[in-house]
Amino acid sequence: MSTAAATTIATEPVSDERVARRLALLLAERRRQSGMSLRAVARASGGSFSARRLKLIEAAREPLTRAEADEVARLYGIDLAVVTPDRLPLEIDSRGVISTGGSAISFDPGDVESLLTSYLRLVRSMRGQERPQAIELRRNDVDVLALYLEQPGELVVERLAALMGATQLQRRVLAGMFVAGAMVIGLSAAAAANLQAAEHASGSTGADRPASAETATAADWLD
Repeated sequence: MSTAAATTIATEPVSDERVARRLALLLAERRRQSGMSLRAVARASGGSFSARRLKLIEAAREPLTRAEADEVARLYGIDLAVVTPDRLPLEIDSRGVISTGGSAISFDPGDVESLLTSYLRLVRSMRGQERPQAIELRRNDVDVLALYLEQPGELVVERLAALMGATQLQRRVLAGMFVAGAMVIGLSAAAAANLQAAEHASGSTGADRPASAETATAADWLD
């Protein structure tokens, strides 16, 4: 792609109203999780976005170019790939293959953990995440996994969160987000830190944290 073509794409407005609404909802949800004010986010942008404009963006009332959408997503700590609808639905072959968007990975058909771990590996590879980090889960993906496993979606979210090393409190929060109808299930770094601080303040024991086996599992799929 030429530099001129890339520049044109970056400056084109985000014309898909569904994407704009989904992004707005996700931004507002993420900021509430982090506990940050609009002014604080505006300051973090270094002048790129005013608090007034961010308020309009969160209400889906402010037009954005693609470059601006990328910038505001990074500002809020959001993976824009989970907002755009261009990825194909998740598919699970009972013979032991899970695939989406032209990518596929095998799993042990008789092992639930193998399927969930393979799903995390698949999404991580598609998003080019080379370093260990939690993955934001698409609701549609969770629904497909839940249907295949014949388990409630909130339980699938908890099991995925455990594989990512989340504490029991964090797992419950993520499962609650699924039950509440969130399109994307994930915790911002700030929200996770706040939960960990709350756990510490409440005198939680080691039982509230992932067991060493779970931590090892998380490290396995992140390798």
